[in-house]
Amino acid sequence: HRYGMLFSSPPSIVALDIETISLENRSPVGIGVAHPDGYAFYFTIDDPTIPWHLIQNGSTKKIWHNASFDLARECLYAFEADIENIEDTAIMCRILCMDAALSSTEYTTGIPVDSMGDVLKEYGVTKTTRLPFDVLANKCARDALATMALYKKLSSQIDQGLYNVERRFLTKLIRMSYKGVKLNTTLMEEYDRLIEHDYNYFRNTCSNIGFNPHSPDQVAYMLTNNHMFLQRNRRTGKYITDENALKRLQHPLAALTLITRQLGKLHSTYIHPLVGKDRAYAHFGLDAATARTNSWDINIQNIPGEPDQGRIDEVPFKHNIRNAFLPDSGIITKYDLSQIELRVLAYLSQDKNMMAEFSKTDNNGRPSGDLHSRSMKAMHISSRTRAKNFNFGMIYGGDDETLLKYTGIEDKALIAAFRARWNSEYSDAARWIAQQRIQGVRD
Repeated sequence: HRYGMLFSSPPSIVALDIETISLENRSPVGIGVAHPDGYAFYFTIDDPTIPWHLIQNGSTKKIWHNASFDLARECLYAFEADIENIEDTAIMCRILCMDAALSSTEYTTGIPVDSMGDVLKEYGVTKTTRLPFDVLANKCARDALATMALYKKLSSQIDQGLYNVERRFLTKLIRMSYKGVKLNTTLMEEYDRLIEHDYNYFRNTCSNIGFNPHSPDQVAYMLTNNHMFLQRNRRTGKYITDENALKRLQHPLAALTLITRQLGKLHSTYIHPLVGKDRAYAHFGLDAATARTNSWDINIQNIPGEPDQGRIDEVPFKHNIRNAFLPDSGIITKYDLSQIELRVLAYLSQDKNMMAEFSKTDNNGRPSGDLHSRSMKAMHISSRTRAKNFNFGMIYGGDDETLLKYTGIEDKALIAAFRARWNSEYSDAARWIAQQRIQGVRD
């Protein structure tokens, strides 16, 4: 009877969840549909009785939790799922400073939800298709019910103006992921050849010296034999030779290892997978720590542009790889809001020094204030980019390790001095940030 009501008396809203084969293989296996009255159904993706009229029809509001995953090209794109009349409870969670993982929302909804990773681990499998049918069906239906409960709970608590901006932007990001970016195939092949050549050169250099740069044990052996101090992993007891550890060492072998690894990752992760393709497809989301857009799979945003002398993680490659991206319209539009986070902070905190800097104009009356350059000069940081990283680290609560990593400063005492100087230079902003963190803990 309840199933029949989905057709004879369709609800105005439904909550949905899909299960895919795995995180790597996102072909849909089944879909859960939750009714606002508190019951749900699970359908295998090939079930002819799936109520597609609720999923595809723009008149029904569809509630997702992390819609950019469920509506991705590999998932429901081929099934013509509606991407306009949707809501996303993951966005609501982030606006309310909640953990956005659905498995972390039981205290809000009262509905226990296990992460798929935990379920797979419990049954000793790596793919959802190897789970017992009733386990997968119950998980998917429960996730849909939790999503509906979360929507009912949070939709009245969020700032609707802020949420609506994020929600509308989500649809644009999904459309971007469907369309992809046009590629200059000839240029991409050339970059692939050049980067592979450089990578092989540095890797062979390491081999001639006598170590594999991708082997932590061999890198540790070479560095400790050259009197370099490395920390050990407390659990395994092995030396730590990751990117952060190597960047702190002033030794040619550490630099050689970093360069080789960076070129290898650039080639294997970002460039080679695009060779022979007409378009680059990425997935875009809104869950970056700084609330900016991020992308995954082929992370288009991480493909290098012009080399920046201020960046401490820049690989030794002189070409702007983004030149291989082509506009469908024939024109590339670049849009950037200058220091927008700091301008917002200046406005909210009414910090005197920040406001004074941003009120500056050049001889033509155009805004000329530059807080990053101001911080660079005030704290004697070696480049504007590193000063920029320091400023953002301060406003987003970066710890000493984060500031060390992204500024290239190796002395913790110097970082502490810079912190003190920043808090003094922008005392009103620092006070406002501290108040927001205290309020967040209380909430």
